[in-house]
Amino acid sequence: MARLLCLLAACLLLSGCFVFDEIDAGMEMMEKTGPQPPKQEAPDPGADAKKPSGQEWWSNAKSLSAEDAEAVPPGDPKQLVTCRIGGGSRFMRRGDCVSQGGKPKG
Repeated sequence: MARLLCLLAACLLLSGCFVFDEIDAGMEMMEKTGPQPPKQEAPDPGADAKKPSGQEWWSNAKSLSAEDAEAVPPGDPKQLVTCRIGGGSRFMRRGDCVSQGGKPKG
């Protein structure tokens, strides 16, 4: 019985060594044959100044169209107001209310 336990323990402890070698070999093969990242060209220094990024544009956007921008009543567009949209009331910024087609109150 003791021999069987020793043999079982030896099999369990020594059987996993080759697995790590196979994983390392597979990783090397994947690095050689896998998809390569695209090569980046030198960026044009004036291109960034011409076109803002999407996140930058959204952080500075005041309305969705020029007509909405003209329809904003006087006052701070970031002021919270009651907005009547589709027969219901919502609380939001004045500029958001107008850009969604609502009528701000307050």
